[in-house]
Amino acid sequence: MSTTIGNSASNFEDLISRRLQEEEARRAMSYKPASIVGLKPDGKEFKVDWELIDELDPNQRAILLCRYKEQTGSTEEKLPLDVIKILSLMKRDIRYKRGWIVLGGSGWTKALIDFYKQNLKEWIPNMQDKVHIISSTDELSRVSFSDF
Repeated sequence: MSTTIGNSASNFEDLISRRLQEEEARRAMSYKPASIVGLKPDGKEFKVDWELIDELDPNQRAILLCRYKEQTGSTEEKLPLDVIKILSLMKRDIRYKRGWIVLGGSGWTKALIDFYKQNLKEWIPNMQDKVHIISSTDELSRVSFSDF
């Protein structure tokens, strides 16, 4: 059964950290928390939750954004902007090959998240095979953060 990721912000962060440690065993990679990876489209620094770096080829990188939400609010409406920020970074810096946005907590609107996961590629076609949205523990356990 698919469930939301994390029952607290701390638990969410621990789950992500453990998954990255598992992936590190599959690929010689390092991961830097709270990393500034470049600029957002507005020219301000783009700080991501995790920057993933291939230790055998530092020109192969990926990023991970984590969004935790327990209450209703506009965070989920900003998700397409997160996708655009990732794609903009990839266009400016070809080292970045893939991005993931992991959604945690129970405050997400299911219908909107389903729309993003199923239909956002229609509106932002460049995200195809580049930016992935993860919203359940099942998906988190299956995703390969070392595949970039």
